[in-house]
Amino acid sequence: PPSRPGRSTGAGDGWDRYPLSADTPGGAAILSGQPLFLDTADVTEQFPTVADAMSRFGCSSWASVPLRAEGEVFGVLVFGFEDEIATAPERQSEVISFATEVAGTM
Repeated sequence: PPSRPGRSTGAGDGWDRYPLSADTPGGAAILSGQPLFLDTADVTEQFPTVADAMSRFGCSSWASVPLRAEGEVFGVLVFGFEDEIATAPERQSEVISFATEVAGTM
């Protein structure tokens, strides 16, 4: 996977695919069909089985947005942010718009 300054090269290993039934923010967004915007405390509380693994990314907030085409969810886009920006309403709107564009191009 591509590396990013300040991130360990293997931080994302194993996150390109995981079972839909997994207790993860991405899985929850797919199953519910609704975006999730979480800070680190939310991840620890709602997804304790993956909280340690997610902490390796060094992010303070997360967005998991289902990708839709013709009304059907076909995937999920997960973002990690270094600050608490994912919980800000204006950023949430931007992330949902971006995910809508990504889904449309796929």
